[in-house]
Amino acid sequence: MKKNIKSFVLSLGLLLSANFLQAQQVNNLYFLENAPVRHYLNPAFQPLSGFYLGFPLLGYSQYGIGNNSFTISSLATPKDDVFKSIRPTTLLNTDIQLNILDFGFRSKDSYFSLGITAKASAYFGLPKDMFKMFMYGFANEVDGVPQLENNLFDFKSLTLGANSYTEVALGYSKNIDEKWSYGFKLKYLHGLGNAKATFDNFDLTTGVEEWKINANGVINSSSPALVTVGDDLGSINALFPTNIIDFTKPSGMGGAVDLGVTYKPFDFLTVGAAVTDLGLIRWTKNTNNTNIKADYTYDGLGTITAGEIFNGIDNNAMFDTLVNNLKNAATITNSTTAYTTNLSPKINASAEVGILKNAISLGLLSTTMFHNKSVYQDITTSLNLRPVNWFNLALSYSFLNGRGSNIGAALRLWIDILYQDLKPDIKKYNGKFLSG
Repeated sequence: MKKNIKSFVLSLGLLLSANFLQAQQVNNLYFLENAPVRHYLNPAFQPLSGFYLGFPLLGYSQYGIGNNSFTISSLATPKDDVFKSIRPTTLLNTDIQLNILDFGFRSKDSYFSLGITAKASAYFGLPKDMFKMFMYGFANEVDGVPQLENNLFDFKSLTLGANSYTEVALGYSKNIDEKWSYGFKLKYLHGLGNAKATFDNFDLTTGVEEWKINANGVINSSSPALVTVGDDLGSINALFPTNIIDFTKPSGMGGAVDLGVTYKPFDFLTVGAAVTDLGLIRWTKNTNNTNIKADYTYDGLGTITAGEIFNGIDNNAMFDTLVNNLKNAATITNSTTAYTTNLSPKINASAEVGILKNAISLGLLSTTMFHNKSVYQDITTSLNLRPVNWFNLALSYSFLNGRGSNIGAALRLWIDILYQDLKPDIKKYNGKFLSG
């Protein structure tokens, strides 16, 4: 009998992943063919089911933490080799994504989807000179004797920030023929809060007699809280609303787009490309743009010897002294004009080779993320097993900076409720023929 009409997906999934680079993206999903939500990575992908529904919190929800310089193998690597592998700016990032509503349905060769997702992220961009300072200190050993040196540390690429917004995405994809498919998503971004700090210059000069700090940066913020800024760093205060509804009102609004395409030049080969999260948010509520300038010289090093710096001194006391003096020396100016932030767009490029009627395939995925004028990239290889339609297993291995990064696994069981029609037939999904 023809197993037709619409198949409603009930799914039991297990996803194990250590994704050390890409915020809001689990690369293991890319080759998991029966995972309906993989169109988040390439909007040209169509789910196998005629209809799917992602329940609140239980749909495409995830939490991730990672970086773009260090891997597990760094723990057993000599310090000098670790330092050589550190990128000019190391991005430490964490993000959480909670599904509110997610569903999609097929109409002939087209597929429509709607997703509402709450997203929040935080990041630190650490310049390589900061690792140099903490790993090697301020003194070198010459013939067994510690010697102080004049050093210049450039911290200009230091960045930090946090972002929270709700995304409403309307998606469409179409199978043009047996070879080509395309898709796109239009997104409305409901900004809840943002804060970021960047520097035009930030130099720390250390020497035998004095240290100098020269910095010029800006802190931007927008949130439900009313933040007031005075004349110095110690005069910043925040007044939070008492009504919880006020936290859901927009602090900013914006838009974004996802674009994707797949091409199947041969029955055994599928290539794809996509750009996601190409957009921005304009922040207008309770905004502050605080410019900080500091030109400060610390000459209280007369009682500190090279041996103390080399072997360790009371770092906490020294740090507290520097921070307190810098706080008093810094001058700030503030404005409340609106400002704009970009999302972190990603480019996914893939190739997949299948054998045994696609029951086994090998996949290669290149992911490039653009964040604060910097580019971060990793490569994921994947072995994908599809012995039957309802069982998919993806085993992956990722490379970061040309080195092994992490091992991942994704398993999905797909259960269809199927309705019978009048005669045997074959149902076509996403340009692939699957036996009923």
